[in-house]
Order: sequence, then C-alpha cells, then structure tokens
Amino acid sequence: LKFSIVAIFQIGSSLLTLEDAGISTGWPVRLVEALVNRTEAEPHLLVPHCKLVVEVVRSFIQASSGRLESPELWRAIFQLLLRCVPTSQRALWPGAKDKEVESLQLDLWQCLVWCVSH
Repeated sequence: LKFSIVAIFQIGSSLLTLEDAGISTGWPVRLVEALVNRTEAEPHLLVPHCKLVVEVVRSFIQASSGRLESPELWRAIFQLLLRCVPTSQRALWPGAKDKEVESLQLDLWQCLVWCVSH
C-alpha cells in the first residue's frame, strides 16, 4: 500500500507535466480517486499511513505547482487527506496513544492549510 500511495502521486505528477503533449489532466484525478474509493469499504486503510500521505501530497503539490487548476483534482486530494485522518474511533491504536492521534491530526490539518495556501 505504501508503494501504491507514493506511485500514484509520482505518476500523477508526471502526467501533469505531459499535459502540453495532449495527456488529459483527468488521469491524476482518477488515480487519487481510485485510492479514495478503496477506503469506502475499509475506512481504516489509510490511517496507519497518514504521515506518508501528507508527505506525498505536499511533494506532489510542490512538483506540480502552477498546473493544479482542476477543481476535481483538489477535491480528490482533500478527500484523500480527510480519509487518512486518525480519530479516536478510526485509529488502530489503544486509547493510551491519544497524544499520537492528536499529533497526526495536527499534522494533517497543517497540511490542509498549507494546501489551501498554494
């Protein structure tokens, strides 16, 4: 799963650079949406990989700056970020690790604010 998460954003970034060559910007959207759709059946799927998702999203946005004009792509990215947010109910950790859950939530909210500013 970790490899898939990283690959989706690396491939998406590459596809966005090929936009001038006639490649549709819909492909990065479909790749991210495929991952989001996978979480429908398994809501806990992305929670253990929250930090990785935040890192690859930031990297993707930085690498694709100026080419992220698609509202659908932004929607898919925000859905992905929100699906990986650990909550007390969705976290796969015992209640003793509430501080870790709070730390991951803070990282994710900071990433969302960072995304909006770009």
